[in-house]
Amino acid sequence: MASGPRILLCTAHAAARHGDALPAAPGVIVVRARVTGPPDARRWARAVSELALFNWLLVPTREAAAALLAEAGAPPGGSVRLAAAGGAGAPFADAGRVPELGGDTLEALLAALAARLGRRERVLVPHAATAGITIGGRLAALGAEPVCVPAYGYAPAAGTAAAVRAARRLAALVARPDDAEVLRAALDRPPGEVRALALGAAAAAAAADCGFEAVDAAAGPLGPFLGEALS
Repeated sequence: MASGPRILLCTAHAAARHGDALPAAPGVIVVRARVTGPPDARRWARAVSELALFNWLLVPTREAAAALLAEAGAPPGGSVRLAAAGGAGAPFADAGRVPELGGDTLEALLAALAARLGRRERVLVPHAATAGITIGGRLAALGAEPVCVPAYGYAPAAGTAAAVRAARRLAALVARPDDAEVLRAALDRPPGEVRALALGAAAAAAAADCGFEAVDAAAGPLGPFLGEALS
């Protein structure tokens, strides 16, 4: 490990958009991953079967929406209010249920939810197996009773794990909030040991929710941030 390379992890869209600022090969691993089922299928199925007992369903990603609809077979009934971040509301709308609350990002959704959430209301949060570290605490701080359940995971493409293991130092470029959970799935070490360069507050919050040491790198050129993160 000590003699290995310094490696930056990023997604394909981040590499395409910010390629000029990234280290030369082999200093970059473009992480590609497929969505998998929940790590504990029985726990997830039980949570979905008890959905009517919740006041809110908070859906942070499209993948979480797809997992919920696949397991339940239909959107939740009207007694359960639906809050969806970004594009997560579209699958429900297509299935005939328009969310009561939305936000361009999870951060915006939580801010809007703060004004609507009643004390001790139960909130089900389906999330990626690589995320969900901070969101429960944030909802609890608003007076809610959150239940956060992994609804899906990620399996990185073949060869990624070996390349990551060979790295002496890792950093992650979180260009969009949904990058964080994909890059987290590729790690061979605790995410707190990996500096995440996040482009904006929403991406930084998502990186923190995945356990990364997050730094908002949107304020200036990526080069200096990369140099520090990989030094």
